[in-house]
Amino acid sequence: SLRILQEIIQNTCFECGGLMRDGISLDNTRITHIDFPGQTDLRGCTETKDGHPVVKNVRKCINCGHSHT
Repeated sequence: SLRILQEIIQNTCFECGGLMRDGISLDNTRITHIDFPGQTDLRGCTETKDGHPVVKNVRKCINCGHSHT
C-alpha cells in the first residue's frame, strides 16, 4: 500500500540505502552582512552561516551517518 511505501522511503538512506533513525544535528544560522557603508537594502548582501547554532531534528543513517530533515 501507499503507507508502507512512504514508510520504506522515510526509513531508507538516500546515500547508501541503510536504515534511518531519528536523531539531532546542529545547524548554524545565517547572518547578513552589509557590504557597503550606508547600504539600507539587504537584497544581494553577503550571507554567512556564522550565527548561533540551533538544534534540529533529523533522520540519520545508522550505517553511513548521512542525515536529512
